[in-house]
Amino acid sequence: MNYGFEIFANVIEAVIIIQFLVRYFGVRARKAGLPVIILMIAVLATTVSAFNFIEYISVAQEFVIDAVIFAMTLIFLRGRALEKLLIVQMTSIVSAVSSIMLTGLFAGWIKYDDNGYASFGVSRVVLVALAQIIYLIFTEYLLHNRIEDRQYVRNSTYLKLNVIIAATLAGHNFLTRYIYVNAVSGGINREMYVLMIALAAVDIITVSYTHLRAHETR
Repeated sequence: MNYGFEIFANVIEAVIIIQFLVRYFGVRARKAGLPVIILMIAVLATTVSAFNFIEYISVAQEFVIDAVIFAMTLIFLRGRALEKLLIVQMTSIVSAVSSIMLTGLFAGWIKYDDNGYASFGVSRVVLVALAQIIYLIFTEYLLHNRIEDRQYVRNSTYLKLNVIIAATLAGHNFLTRYIYVNAVSGGINREMYVLMIALAAVDIITVSYTHLRAHETR
């Protein structure tokens, strides 16, 4: 693993995630906006990098990273807790799906070392860039279609939607690990590709339903 590249990629990912959350919710203390944003980026990039050094991809790592992001939104950003949890989980699903799909698509081009880390190369750079582009496209869609009258959405609605998304996300985190392990061993086959495509379809339906359902309760 090229540690320099992975740290750089983690910082870019943190910048993309935090800028979206700040634009969606807004910073509590506007005068301290820039320092807060820099702190959030530093915390997220450090957390992800620390996990990468311990284990490249794990189920626990994804849950902890989401928990860190959610905690920072509670501390530093405006808005309701249940809506923050929903948005964090929805965007996490997008990251998981793009990771699953791209790992499968690039399975024949990405090489892994004896410790299971992806080797640095053009395919690795392209994969990381595509994952961030997918995330940007989805989050821009959320920003463009965000609920303006959020105070009219009941907490019970957010709670139900969070349960749906949490169940989907849990399955994704386990499948991400499964796909990664098979990619390392070179065991991704046609049936697994079908499973990944089906999963992506389920995700599109689930996330779209979640967003539309929240809009309907205004």
